[in-house]
Amino acid sequence: MKTRINQLKKFVLLTSVNSKESKWVPWERGLADGYKKLDNMALFPAVDDKRQTSWTLWEYLGLYNRIVFGSLIGYEKSVRMVLDERKNTAIELSCWLRAY
Repeated sequence: MKTRINQLKKFVLLTSVNSKESKWVPWERGLADGYKKLDNMALFPAVDDKRQTSWTLWEYLGLYNRIVFGSLIGYEKSVRMVLDERKNTAIELSCWLRAY
């Protein structure tokens, strides 16, 4: 697992409201954090209601970019994007995945 996380160019962590209770989620996130730059990591919050995302900003989760669905300048339709709330910027998900 450690070797594979290190080899990846990008790291996406599927998270939920219960991620804090997991033994594996913080461990995997910590490994990736040690190997990757913040710009190469993103959380993919699993939510039942897109308005219930405040938990994604809890403690360490708020440090990372999030994959969200919404309007992005330059796109006619809503898209999945990687949102950097610290910089107030976003990039379309497929572009982010291809970028280094």
